[in-house]
Amino acid sequence: MISIFVVDDHPLACLGLKQVIDSEKGFKFVGFSNKAEEALENIRRLQPDVIMLDVAMPGMDGFEAARRLIRTAPDSKILIVTAHKQMELATRLLQLGVHGYLVKEEGNKEIISAIRSVHSGKRYLPINLAQEIAMQKVDNISDSPFELLSKREWQVAACMLRGLTVVQIADLLHLTAKTVHGHRYKILYKLDAQNDIQFYRLAKRYNMLDEEKRSS
Repeated sequence: MISIFVVDDHPLACLGLKQVIDSEKGFKFVGFSNKAEEALENIRRLQPDVIMLDVAMPGMDGFEAARRLIRTAPDSKILIVTAHKQMELATRLLQLGVHGYLVKEEGNKEIISAIRSVHSGKRYLPINLAQEIAMQKVDNISDSPFELLSKREWQVAACMLRGLTVVQIADLLHLTAKTVHGHRYKILYKLDAQNDIQFYRLAKRYNMLDEEKRSS
């Protein structure tokens, strides 16, 4: 059972997330707070598996709350839930030590996927933000083989780096599994990678993954 605590100053947002959590087998909504200061005490007491934390809140903001939660609840995974889509904001929060970044407009399926991803120890980013961050890293590196990928191959590669299966990638990008297999083949061919292990090694070499995101 994955226990989840929500921190958001909008009661309707908390209610909406509670409904999603309550509808999913294996999830348990353990509480919410509309203020970060109040949340710190409740989380210290409840020790939830996942904390869904808004960034823009009155009083203590999400950045300061995240800093304190990383210290006081080190076993909890922090999933940022925000209306902001900026790549810079997501990058700063991930560098701070949060485990995922979810945009509020995402559907229920993506919310559930994000919770499961961070709970399992993986980093989570929406596909578009993951691609933007990966592209920025490549732009700062000369002669990167990742520059050879097409836009669609970038999308598939970003999903692969998130640890998604072929079926999950097909569902997310609205493609057939056969098409995803085809893109995967082209990605490995362009990168001169024989298998997934070599693919991840290349991603590490060219800074496509930060230390916490690397798969074993």
